[in-house]
Amino acid sequence: MPVKTGSVTELVSILGKKVTAEEVNNALKQATTNNESFGYTDEEIVSSDIIGSHFGSVFDATQTEITAVGDLQLVKTVAWYDNEYGFVTQLIRTLEKFAKL
Repeated sequence: MPVKTGSVTELVSILGKKVTAEEVNNALKQATTNNESFGYTDEEIVSSDIIGSHFGSVFDATQTEITAVGDLQLVKTVAWYDNEYGFVTQLIRTLEKFAKL
């Protein structure tokens, strides 16, 4: 069931190098390991599943798409976030980092 606090971001990138969805997903899985701000899931989820997530966003590996356009590739990636709780926890992490400066 769609909810107002669970949101999604779609990012389409243009690459001049050929990649597979598996390579993109593996790179992002590595980037999210031990990362308190950016999570990873390979399970199909919907907006209500993200409510209460402490991550700034959660990369959704099930949504990665690669489309060839001539010599270029369009890579679509998706990340979900809780725009209330996730925002507040990310704000707290940022403030804690500033406090240490």
